[in-house]
Amino acid sequence: MPYNTQQIKRDQQNSPIPQYFNPTTDVYEALLGRNGANRVELYGPDGNPIGTTNGKLNVRASEIETLLAGGLPAALTAGGGLKVGVVDALPAGANIVGQVKLTDGTDGLLINTNGSLNVVPVNSAGTELFTAGNPGNVQLTGSIESITSAPAVGVKTVTATAAEIFAEASAKANRRRLILKNEDPILRFRIGPSTVTQQNGFPVEPGAVIEIQFDPVTAVPIYAISEGANLSVAVMEI
Repeated sequence: MPYNTQQIKRDQQNSPIPQYFNPTTDVYEALLGRNGANRVELYGPDGNPIGTTNGKLNVRASEIETLLAGGLPAALTAGGGLKVGVVDALPAGANIVGQVKLTDGTDGLLINTNGSLNVVPVNSAGTELFTAGNPGNVQLTGSIESITSAPAVGVKTVTATAAEIFAEASAKANRRRLILKNEDPILRFRIGPSTVTQQNGFPVEPGAVIEIQFDPVTAVPIYAISEGANLSVAVMEI
């Protein structure tokens, strides 16, 4: 029967109570609720009520069941998370990968939060450097501010024939500075490469001091030649 032909529910004071019409039973029934709200039944886009399974809504249940058809991994990571493996290839384009592990489980590539690659320096044996057990050594290219070994000193005779100049029997290895002082009171000498002459070299006046700085990892010879007779030059290599 239509709802407008049925008697509505009333309380003891004969006032209408919250109710709804049940077309199945063809009567008005009391509207129930909890925590200050009415009970609500959800309907899907097809107009049918959304069912429940074990007290849970059946929302995309079939899709989730398909994804988990293989079951969850039994083992967890050390931090308690799920172990996830990459089965399919990553899609083309930019892909952000937080961490890649090698087949033996050790860390392979680590991506920093700013997107840069975290590189771990190792020596020729594959041992990680800059650790407490293996601090490693660093060569500062071009550093000339401090002395790392005893200087080489000597007095050399510079003639009218160009020759390499150094303090001892040969140039000091990894030298940072070459300091020359012309000890002759009258004559000049000139310095330059192996092709230096009395006309094209850089002149060093009588009593003058010249200092040349080097990259310690690159050996560069300096040649000297007198503009006239033999003269003495004080030499220090650092």
